[in-house]
Amino acid sequence: MQETPRQHGRPGLQNAACFALLFGLAGFALAQTIYNLILGTPEFLVARQNTRADLWLLVATLSFLLPAVLALTVAVAKRLSPPLGKACCVVLVFAFCSLFMAQLLRDSLGHSILTFSAAALALAAFSTWLLLFTRFRALGTALAVLALVFPVLFMLKVPELGDSGGLALDDTYAGTPRGELAPVVMVLVDELPLATLLMENGEIDSQLFPHIHELQQTSTWYRNTTTVADGTLEAVSAILTGRYPKLEAVPATIASLPINLFTLLSPHYEFNVVESLSRLCPSTRCMADTMPSGLRFPALLLDLSALLLHRVSPDSY
Repeated sequence: MQETPRQHGRPGLQNAACFALLFGLAGFALAQTIYNLILGTPEFLVARQNTRADLWLLVATLSFLLPAVLALTVAVAKRLSPPLGKACCVVLVFAFCSLFMAQLLRDSLGHSILTFSAAALALAAFSTWLLLFTRFRALGTALAVLALVFPVLFMLKVPELGDSGGLALDDTYAGTPRGELAPVVMVLVDELPLATLLMENGEIDSQLFPHIHELQQTSTWYRNTTTVADGTLEAVSAILTGRYPKLEAVPATIASLPINLFTLLSPHYEFNVVESLSRLCPSTRCMADTMPSGLRFPALLLDLSALLLHRVSPDSY
């Protein structure tokens, strides 16, 4: 009697195991990295006018569509030639392992590109062998299950980006004006230290900055006033809201900071506002230049790919 070799009980490249491993590694090495980048810098989305629909599409692309396309590629390659399918699986797993190891080693070995590259590739090769050709290949299923958690946590943690078009503030906040309202002009000049404007006697240099000097001569100048944060976005948000910046990353939007100068003055003033990294002015009062919806998501993917390259490369490169 001729016995058929048992394939499922020994190390090998079974389709299901390879698919689960690709799904898990895509979540750990790629999707989770990008989700963390976004959660750490929510102004990234505000500046690009992205909506929650864009984020759902991003989750669908990174956590589900991309692994599905890679799994389909392996399946097609294996139908054409089993050795080709196995080679395709090995290459894709090795690529994700390399991406993951690069993120782990960039801070400790990033001073030397040769050492960094050699260590990342060696660890990636070892991880690929461990996950595909040893009994530890069962970890692929565990990674796939854990990878399902990342998009769920991301959508739960991502802050609200938009606004309802305006806030119905009562007189408690809006107040009742008495007499004629004065025009209000606010100009923020970023990265211009006070010392740059001054002469040796502490007065504004009228030769280099004649118009600022003229403004100072006809105004009340609070020369010792400073901001409460080093970052422009946090400093400006504090000026507009009268509140200290929060420790956690919070987008400068109406949803996060509903009471600000724009919403307080909204019942009584017309606005001419330009906001590049914030959305504190109600959309019904400040009509910003919006990117067409068909271009927002491709632009988001392009910018995220640039951020990802920074995240996996040594600082010196």
